[in-house]
Amino acid sequence: MVTFNQKGVFGSVTITAVCPETGNSSSIQLHLAEGLVRELFHDKNNYGWYNAKQSGNGTESSHVWSYGKVTVTTYTHNATTQRGDFRCWNPKTWLHAGNYPIFAIRMDDLRDMEGVTARNITLDASGTCDGNKYSGGLDGNNNKWLHDYKCSDGSHVFIYDLQLQKWATGELLPTGSVAEFTTLQFKYADIKTLDHQVDYNVYWVQTFKNMDDLKKYIESEGLTYDVIK
Repeated sequence: MVTFNQKGVFGSVTITAVCPETGNSSSIQLHLAEGLVRELFHDKNNYGWYNAKQSGNGTESSHVWSYGKVTVTTYTHNATTQRGDFRCWNPKTWLHAGNYPIFAIRMDDLRDMEGVTARNITLDASGTCDGNKYSGGLDGNNNKWLHDYKCSDGSHVFIYDLQLQKWATGELLPTGSVAEFTTLQFKYADIKTLDHQVDYNVYWVQTFKNMDDLKKYIESEGLTYDVIK
């Protein structure tokens, strides 16, 4: 069992497995990079991003894991509106605006669904860096991603840049230090006009060194994309 780094220790680490019967062992060396986030949903027993466990009007949000994605079910916020926030449940997430400034999520946009007339997505967080606090929405409260790529399978990649976009509190992250975040989530709210729960898929949440790396990753999945914004 390998536990994800929660102590903010980075660099080279060695993981060793030992057979209790023979004493034979095997080791592998990994490099823990400052600011690297990789949530790909490849392990049913080890993933940290899923629904924010909200409820209302006799309904509650939920999720189902399948290889390479989680499917989130919204809850009924009111008679005409659904909501289903997507949250990181790891105790801490380490970001580095200098090393990995591109923060992206590949997911379904419910605005594409028949009958949906509106939705609001906000990357919301709470953390610290160099003794300063950073919190609130990144670059604003609703739909403030820097780029929106619509992929050939219908999913969207919403892209944020930690070097260009400010948090509501604390503004821009410094580029030379690791930031420690205890709250990190996508508020997926005001999904209307709907009188029933709906589902959406999230395929990954990742950070990248630059936009070229992000584009290459999308293409490596066998997808093409159109730039919406």
